[in-house]
Amino acid sequence: MKKQKKKAEQEAKEREEKLKQVRAKSMMVSKSMALKKKKEAEQKRMDHLDKAEDVMDERAEDEEDQHYGKRQQNLADIGWTNPTQEDGFESDHEEGEKEKADPGAAKKFSLSKFRQDAANGQLFRKYKYRKNVNRQERYIKVTFDDAGKNPLKITWGTGNRFIDWKAVKLIAHGHHTPTFTNRAQDLDPKCCLSVVSQHTILDIENESDEIVKRWVKGLRLLLNQSDAEAQRLENELRKNPPITKKQGKTKKRRQKSERKVATGKQEKKRTESLILLQKDLFIMTTTTVFRNLEEEYYPVTQELKQQFNPNEMYDEVLKKDIPWRQWQNWIRQTIITSMGDKGLIDNANKDTPEKKTAVGEEGEKKECVIS
Repeated sequence: MKKQKKKAEQEAKEREEKLKQVRAKSMMVSKSMALKKKKEAEQKRMDHLDKAEDVMDERAEDEEDQHYGKRQQNLADIGWTNPTQEDGFESDHEEGEKEKADPGAAKKFSLSKFRQDAANGQLFRKYKYRKNVNRQERYIKVTFDDAGKNPLKITWGTGNRFIDWKAVKLIAHGHHTPTFTNRAQDLDPKCCLSVVSQHTILDIENESDEIVKRWVKGLRLLLNQSDAEAQRLENELRKNPPITKKQGKTKKRRQKSERKVATGKQEKKRTESLILLQKDLFIMTTTTVFRNLEEEYYPVTQELKQQFNPNEMYDEVLKKDIPWRQWQNWIRQTIITSMGDKGLIDNANKDTPEKKTAVGEEGEKKECVIS
């Protein structure tokens, strides 16, 4: 008897140890699924923030453009004209009149004169990449150092509306940028000029192709860029057009999503392995419940065991979303309820079998189980 009792205790201890191990693995499954949901929620939040940031950037840019346009209109209403006239320089109209009087004047180009005109500014139409934005009248200026020779930046408004001259890579003439290629049918390429830097492109247009040619020539001389070099870069720009800020964010999101998918596949394999372990835990729990019922002298038959197939019961547990800590009680109650329905035990006492204590002949208490 002692050996059997010791053996039963050892087996019970081993079962408990196995249950602890499987429960620990089941907890890993739950944590993994919770972490996955947390990552998905964080990704959704980041996508929402990116979209909101895009909307706010566009709105702020539009508001600043409207403010600048109103200011230009107010200056025009009080008679303010091209600053070149205010500073004593000849206007484009006056230059045109001189060219008619002296045909050779059109072929002459003075870099020092262009520096003065560029510093005072020239009115151009500025275009944006977004198709729903109309053209905007802007004074394009070049800011020089104190000596008035070396350009520092090219501006078209206030605030961050400028390009650092050191960042300028190309002075393009024609339809070479995404903005102008999208409007190729509406604009004359001879009237289009683009200042291309590493992070920003300034696309401007003027009705006078002579003014555009003059600015192209002057800016290229200031940049020390030959026409051949500019043409080479223009061809490269058309073949490999830059991406917009929004496209850049989309590309980063796509790359992040691809990395997430690759990581997700590894996590999926790991999660599937943990799910199998969780199912093993359920099967082991079912076996333990039947063993306990047999030890308590419940009428457990082979037919009853076949009725409660662990694989089918596991699917039911998942549908009902029963926590793994409650599996044992749920399985036990389900089996006992079925026994009562089949008349194997008394429905009135189906939770636990009735137990009575009797006194033996030698005065020892003996436990009698009455089914």
